[in-house]
Amino acid sequence: MNKKKAAFQKVLSGALSLALMAGVLMAGPVWAETTPTGSPAVPTATPTATPATSGTDPVITAYTVQDAAGNEIQQIKEGQKCTIVIAIHDGRYSDSQKATNPDSRGNIANAKITSTGSFASPSLGDIKFTTPRYSADSLDYSIIFNDITYLGGSNKLSFDLSYTDLNVSLINLSQAISQCVGSTSTDGGKNSALVVKSASYGSSEVQAGAEFDLSAEILATAGTNALDMVQVSLQLPEKITVVSGNNNYYVGKLSAEASKTVSFRLMASAVADPGSYNVTVNVSGVASDGTAVSNSLQVTVPIVQPERFELTNIEMQTPLFVGEDGSLTVTYVNKGKGIIYNLSGKIEGAGLSNEGQNQYVGNVPAGTEGTIDFSLMAETAGTINGKVILTYEDAKGQEKTMEKEYSVEFQENDSSMDPGGFDPTYPGGDIEEPSTGMPWWGWLLIVAGAVVVIVVVVKVLKKRKEKKLLLEDDDEDI
Repeated sequence: MNKKKAAFQKVLSGALSLALMAGVLMAGPVWAETTPTGSPAVPTATPTATPATSGTDPVITAYTVQDAAGNEIQQIKEGQKCTIVIAIHDGRYSDSQKATNPDSRGNIANAKITSTGSFASPSLGDIKFTTPRYSADSLDYSIIFNDITYLGGSNKLSFDLSYTDLNVSLINLSQAISQCVGSTSTDGGKNSALVVKSASYGSSEVQAGAEFDLSAEILATAGTNALDMVQVSLQLPEKITVVSGNNNYYVGKLSAEASKTVSFRLMASAVADPGSYNVTVNVSGVASDGTAVSNSLQVTVPIVQPERFELTNIEMQTPLFVGEDGSLTVTYVNKGKGIIYNLSGKIEGAGLSNEGQNQYVGNVPAGTEGTIDFSLMAETAGTINGKVILTYEDAKGQEKTMEKEYSVEFQENDSSMDPGGFDPTYPGGDIEEPSTGMPWWGWLLIVAGAVVVIVVVVKVLKKRKEKKLLLEDDDEDI
């Protein structure tokens, strides 16, 4: 008995399941119906609302977005044309109460776009209807909006629906189309993030005292909702300023997956020290749900001072004679604000017996003047044309050269012949030998000494004579 009862219950359960499936198929949306030739595929998306019961107003049960070839697409950008198919379930009609008086094209209903601010209304010939399907308590069909254009803004597609027999009242229906990129509506959309995609200042370096353009590309990432109140600002170091205006650029609305390039005119200070300076690009905005979004990117700008290293002058000893060592002096000056590194000098000149001299100087600070000395020597008389070459490194380590030409004449050295020999070219024949006797001032001293001696002798003799005469007078007195 129990076995029979269990078998009966299984049979009853199976019958109820089959009945339930049959009911679902009978009440299912219109996409089970064959569409007219050339019409887009009827939507297969999950219904957006529960089908109404008998006697209720129509509702949208599903929708899909397609391209002109009937392929489903996931995004519609502002200004893009597409086809939107809307599935309708209307409980005001049934198998026993069908819509009457179809129009010349066989349509039992009419549709008119009312959300013309966000969707451009297609022509009447581009709005089509699929074959209606009646059930015991409802009517199902689809409206095909061909060649409809998304204009931006809200993603809500609204339209008036009416029937040709006028037995039911006109009703307005709306559906949020989540595929709309950049929509300002929060219905079914996804917010985008905001990033600074790239930034550039146009060259590998910036000269101090020069103007330059810094451009930044900002991007709203993938999503469906636009960003609003987007603005870009710069955070500048002390030695970089905005040439005109301010360091803030207002963009406004930025659709999802859209980008915008903004540019700022900047100037590097003429007194900026050579080196790298950081500029920060900030971007901010507001998402469709009011959430603040922001991002930043740091850009390193290398500033270099103009190079003002000069070879100012060349001085040479004159005259120059064959076989003798002469000199050449080069004067240089660093008028710039940066250091000149590893300066060295070299001299060249065909005919020099000491060509190829190389003098190492080292680093030359800003505002410094100095000289490099070279010796000049030649074995033969004549003019020698050559050049002085200075080699150095700039602040970036790049080797540079500077050249300056010179011209020098070497003469025969007449003093090279023997002073005591005979020069046959001398017009007087023998060369008078110079005197080797005592100089005149020696003789003068001798004469002066003799005079002094004579005076002393005279005085002594005179005194002796006077003394002798005195003695003789004394003897006579006695």
